[in-house]
Amino acid sequence: LLGGGLVWFYSLVAGGEPPVIRAAIMISLVYLAQALGEKLNPWRGWVFAGWLMLLVNPLLLFSISFQLSMAAMGGILFFEKKLERLRKIPLVGKELADSLAAQLAVFPLLGWHFGRVSWAAPLINMIILPLVPTLMSLGIAALGGLVFPWLGLPFLWLAYPFAWIIVQIVSRLGQFSWLTVKFSFPWWLVVIYYLGGVYWWRKRS
Repeated sequence: LLGGGLVWFYSLVAGGEPPVIRAAIMISLVYLAQALGEKLNPWRGWVFAGWLMLLVNPLLLFSISFQLSMAAMGGILFFEKKLERLRKIPLVGKELADSLAAQLAVFPLLGWHFGRVSWAAPLINMIILPLVPTLMSLGIAALGGLVFPWLGLPFLWLAYPFAWIIVQIVSRLGQFSWLTVKFSFPWWLVVIYYLGGVYWWRKRS
């Protein structure tokens, strides 16, 4: 109950954007399953989170952040076993595998909405991802500053270097145009890409 409450409180403080809410729903389902002595099927959690969000606000279907968040999470689940060998690389294997899986899942959407794709994104995310859990933990701890400012200040100072490093990596590497490739993806090709992935997955399973 405490973990679920903190997750939703943090989600609302963070602005309640679709990716944050999607993650909060899935984490809440994990906690609920644990409370019932069960283990959550991640695919069911992913589908339920998307269904619930669209039930509350059907217009989210046209939200780019919602599309990217659902696709990225679906890609991580889809390629989990297929990239098992990559995950075994010491120190960076898990981050590289998750980033590559997410990138493979979202690149049609990136090409459709933005007309360009970063081929270096998996490598950049591999560097950034290990910093995110620590930054989020310090951010949650700093929420005590909403009650007593002096209580949250130490955690904010501790979180600052992690946030600074992430911003510097993204902003500096974003200046190199050769890291991105112009890649236009029409909407019908996006549909074919995902339907082909579903067909291949069902055939292999």
